[in-house]
Amino acid sequence: MTKSDDRNERLKRLRWRYEQRGKAGKSRLLDEFCDHYGYERKYAIKLLNEALGTSSERKPPPGPQPKYEPVLAVVSEIWRAAEQLCGKRLARALPLWLPHYEKHYGKLLPLSDLISTTAANGSIGRSFGICRCVRGPSG
Repeated sequence: MTKSDDRNERLKRLRWRYEQRGKAGKSRLLDEFCDHYGYERKYAIKLLNEALGTSSERKPPPGPQPKYEPVLAVVSEIWRAAEQLCGKRLARALPLWLPHYEKHYGKLLPLSDLISTTAANGSIGRSFGICRCVRGPSG
């Protein structure tokens, strides 16, 4: 058994004990842990609060579902054809481009209502995040 395996086993047991205790018990265990291993208190808390499973077993926390995913293809197509306008200009240009897009590519289903409503509010850049989604986060 290597040193790191031994340390991981002890840490696993300490995590279980830390999880089972109340506030006062956690504080005492934390003091002992810091004295014995020489860790700073914040780092020790971080170590002891980690989940018992490995990081590959953990799932990412649930987040909101992508709201405008079906619209993104249409808007990005128009955004590219309009020479990559900024969000404010794209909001003004979308109502002008949508009828032509529908004419060439067919019915937009309920998307045209959603896009035109959002464009009328002037929040197309924020709502779709089109520039960020198409170009990527780096710009």
